[in-house]
Amino acid sequence: MKKHLNPLEKEFLIRRYFNNPDVSLKSFCEANNVSTSSFRKWRSLYSRFGIEGLAKDDKNLAPLLPPEVNPTLEMYKVEFDNAESQHIRIFFNWDKTKTLKQNLEILNAFERIQITEMDGTLKVE
Repeated sequence: MKKHLNPLEKEFLIRRYFNNPDVSLKSFCEANNVSTSSFRKWRSLYSRFGIEGLAKDDKNLAPLLPPEVNPTLEMYKVEFDNAESQHIRIFFNWDKTKTLKQNLEILNAFERIQITEMDGTLKVE
């Protein structure tokens, strides 16, 4: 019987999978004794809601992160296209009810910035 994983263990596996792009999903899941369907579900929840999404079905868990921490952004690596883009400052109230994609669409409406997401990396141009 497979062991029940807590949200932090699930997050660890997701991050490990993203850091090993040459490993197939099936091989990764077999090596970690996790079903591919469960892992896909965790990955989807994590990409949409962060670590809180992994805990959402477990009613006994207290919130895992303090309210001022945006769990969605905690999982992303940020790359800057150039030094100039690294110094742009925008004051933006992140809407936690919207998905990452929806928030990026709002941010990309600014003329001086373009942010794209690919494979767990936010690229700022």
